[in-house]
Amino acid sequence: MLKKVFYIFFIFCSVPSFGQVINMTDGLSYTCSGTFYDSGGSTGNYSNNETITHTICPDVLGAQAQLDFTSFDLEANADFITIYNGPDATFDVIGTFSATSPGLVTAALASVKPNPLGCLTIVQSTDGANTQTGWQATISCFQPCQNIVASLDSTTPAADPDGIVRICQGDQVVFNGSGTFSVSGVGASYELFMGDGVSLTGGLIGNTFSNS
Repeated sequence: MLKKVFYIFFIFCSVPSFGQVINMTDGLSYTCSGTFYDSGGSTGNYSNNETITHTICPDVLGAQAQLDFTSFDLEANADFITIYNGPDATFDVIGTFSATSPGLVTAALASVKPNPLGCLTIVQSTDGANTQTGWQATISCFQPCQNIVASLDSTTPAADPDGIVRICQGDQVVFNGSGTFSVSGVGASYELFMGDGVSLTGGLIGNTFSNS
C-alpha cells in the first residue's frame, strides 16, 4: 500500500555579469549589469528643458531590475526623476526624487499593476534654469524567491475516496505530478520519492512496487 508521495522542485537561475554604460535617453535597455547615468553621462551635467524616458528591463526571465544610486545631484525642487514599477509610465509610481537620492530601487513583480517583466521606467524632467552633475546608478538584477505548490494530479490506477492507491504486490503505479509557481516554472525539475527506497525524476513516471 502506498501512503505518501513527496515532490521537491529546484529552480536554477543565472544572471549575466556583462556590464554596459547607459546614458539617460529615450529608449529601452535589457540588461542585468552596468552603470546608468543622467543625460550628461559620466563627465558632464545634464541639460535644461529635458523630458526623457528610459526603461530598464532584466535580460533574465523572472528577474527584477535594480538601480543602486551611488551619487545623486539634481537642482533641488526644480529638476526631478520619477521611477515607475513597470515597462512604461502608466505603471505604479515608486517615487519622485529631486533633493534626496532614491538609494536602492528594486522592481516588484507583484503590485497594484503587475510587473511580470521586472522592469523599471525612469522619467527625467528639468527646468530652464540651472543644471547639476546628475546621477550614477549601478544596474543589477534580483532573482526573487517564489512560492511553489507541488501537487499529485492523478495516478493510474486511481486513488480511492480516501486518497489511497490500493495495488497488489508487484503492480505498477503511474504518477502524474505538477507544480504551481508564483513566478515561473522554467528550469524546474521534479523528484519523486516512492516510499520504497526508490527516487525517480520527472513529472510523469511509473514505479513497480515489488515489496509489501
